[in-house]
Amino acid sequence: MFRVVRPGWALALAGLCFAPLPLHAIEGKLLPSNTEIVFTVNIRQILDSEIVKGQKELMKQLHGALESQLPGEAKRYLEKLGIDPFKDVDSVTIAHSGYKKDADAVLVVVEGAFNAEKFETTAEEAAKENGEVLKISRLGDVKVYDVSPPGEKRVFLSLLGRSLIITPREALLKDTVARSGGAQKGKLKKQIADLLNTTSDKQSLSFVITGAALARQAEDNKIPNSDKVGPVLQGIDGISGAVTIAKNVNFQLAVTSKDDVTAKNLVSSGNAGLLGIRILIAQKAKENEQFAPLVEVMNSLRVLAKGNNTVLTGEISYDNLDKLIKNFKSLQGQ
Repeated sequence: MFRVVRPGWALALAGLCFAPLPLHAIEGKLLPSNTEIVFTVNIRQILDSEIVKGQKELMKQLHGALESQLPGEAKRYLEKLGIDPFKDVDSVTIAHSGYKKDADAVLVVVEGAFNAEKFETTAEEAAKENGEVLKISRLGDVKVYDVSPPGEKRVFLSLLGRSLIITPREALLKDTVARSGGAQKGKLKKQIADLLNTTSDKQSLSFVITGAALARQAEDNKIPNSDKVGPVLQGIDGISGAVTIAKNVNFQLAVTSKDDVTAKNLVSSGNAGLLGIRILIAQKAKENEQFAPLVEVMNSLRVLAKGNNTVLTGEISYDNLDKLIKNFKSLQGQ
């Protein structure tokens, strides 16, 4: 069974493991027009960060661990693709409509240093050896790879220039190929487009979700008082967040309001709330030195308005992060 499954999945692994793509740099036409949730891991930014570059031994171990997890046959096909995850990778973005009923309506956009000729040659070789797992068809000039390993979820892939599209739904792939080639028009909702503008390609992890999608999640997952939370979430256009691994760890959370006035009001109440929390944490730090690292974090927090966006930003040093983790474990053991 291993021999049947792994060559077919090698192509999917190439996309899921080896990619590049800053969130807002994705062409809007690649994402479905009903997208309401987007999550991005900017692998290239993480690997190029000062802290990760300084961990050469750790990176060597990770490289070895990744290689050990790949079965021999999959490794062989990946080598034929000419992809090294620690050299040819930038990021992976996942898009979804936010509807529970469409749980498998997931579109993954992967961009990387793909060699189209090697990709097609390797896929054809895998299809010949395992035709029951990998089938190749065409949509105009674009090749579609249908991967159906026994006992696993079926997925469809297409390589569009530097973008590898992966999805369990064939219709989603066809629509994306049509939009990419201009045969079909597609436009992201304004809420998502505005939220994406609060992120940047310098961030390591980022996400955006519309207020409507948040309200649906609250209702579908039976969150306490969801009947009261839902209308509040519907009253905002959405939320975005990001973590950036650099010399320190920077983070931000942005709430996109319906108008500038609401955003300014949120800033006022947010700063007032921060002041109260700072005073509380400072008092706790005097009573217990384990809370001391939190003082620096709280002092770095800022709430500001950017148009109709209310943005909370903060920063934490790696030394402080390490102390907080150790202190948390210590407090748990008490």
